[in-house]
Amino acid sequence: MAARERDEDPGMKAETMVGRVRADARRRSDFDCRANVIVLSVTMSRIFFFASSHSDYETRSLRIFRTNTMDAMITRLALLFVATCLLNPIVTSLSFVPQTTTTTTAASKSVTQSTFKYTHLEANGQLWQIYDNANADASLSIVIDPMASQLDFGVPWGYRANKKSLSTERTLDLIYDARPTHCLLTMGLDDHTHTSTLRQLVRRLPEMKYVIAPSCVDKMHKLLSRGGGTDDRLIVLDHGQSCSLSCNTATADGVDGGATTTSMMVTATKGALVGPPWQKRENGYLLTSSSSSANSKNYDDSNNTNLSIYYEPHGDVNMNDIQNIRANIIISPVTKQSLPAQVPPAGQFTLVYGAERTIQIANTLHANVIVPLGNGELDIQGPLAGLVASSGNINDFEKLVDERNNNDEHNLNGSMKVMRSTPGIPLTIAI
Repeated sequence: MAARERDEDPGMKAETMVGRVRADARRRSDFDCRANVIVLSVTMSRIFFFASSHSDYETRSLRIFRTNTMDAMITRLALLFVATCLLNPIVTSLSFVPQTTTTTTAASKSVTQSTFKYTHLEANGQLWQIYDNANADASLSIVIDPMASQLDFGVPWGYRANKKSLSTERTLDLIYDARPTHCLLTMGLDDHTHTSTLRQLVRRLPEMKYVIAPSCVDKMHKLLSRGGGTDDRLIVLDHGQSCSLSCNTATADGVDGGATTTSMMVTATKGALVGPPWQKRENGYLLTSSSSSANSKNYDDSNNTNLSIYYEPHGDVNMNDIQNIRANIIISPVTKQSLPAQVPPAGQFTLVYGAERTIQIANTLHANVIVPLGNGELDIQGPLAGLVASSGNINDFEKLVDERNNNDEHNLNGSMKVMRSTPGIPLTIAI
């Protein structure tokens, strides 16, 4: 029996398991519905009998319910059967099978290929965990732009930003518990390459590798050299370059001999411009399953039907640069941030683009799911805090998405769904 189980196709086993669970749920639902119908029918019959026995206008046709003849018993059973037939559709429409928190995208098949778990760590910090449903034990865990403690850009007297929900210890515990194999850094600014957080990760997770933008190299080199690490843990990606992220996962008993491998491909795309026009743009990232990995020259993934995730933290993207990309899921900001706040909007410099730009990106990538990045939701203090003007929120964004979904002209690629995330709580999306 054991040998036969090992020879079975994992996808077939997954499909069989899902089928059994759904069949059991339907049987339980049908049983509950019919039980409710019978109880309701009996209750109504008793009320009817009681009312008829106490009516001053009782007719001869109703007296049969108060006798014990065989005709009376047959009549009661017949009425119970009729009531069951009539009430069954009503009660069935009111019954339900409990739903899970997992969302399945439009690209999904009857048995999903992959599951993506997203955990927001506040600011730009995120945890990505990818599960291959053909083997539930195999997963790939990645931490993105982590920030556990205060952000001050080196001027704590003028600017201090702290997270509202997750403490430093809680943030680090979430990262450690996820056991990430890789860390992705989009740019060298402190709110993305947060040195005090990365210093602890370098020391606590000595095997973790870092996939970084060129602007992060100097900071990461210093952190690794001082923390006892070496530069072979760094993978620097320029625009259009890719690398494979793979993780060997041992069996449940911890024996490596039964290990399986989850492999994804990450490709660097042109990201935000955070300096003068001649400065090199930072990185965005496209993460895809290896079978649907992006081309290293033009990121062409137009035939992708598997898991693909796109992330750029500022929404500062030229649509021509990503027109050949396809992604199921995008993670992008919906709150616009500009400075200085003291001048009219027309004269402000946009730091982070908001809702309208995120919808443009989603349309270009044919995305089914948008996870809003709440990177502006921080407790900010100091005299420089008032320089930044913010506009828009997730409620406004959801209204824009609804308008887009109801517009036939812009709905050619299918409806989009907004998935809200809560800091520290995994959001599960099945592909």
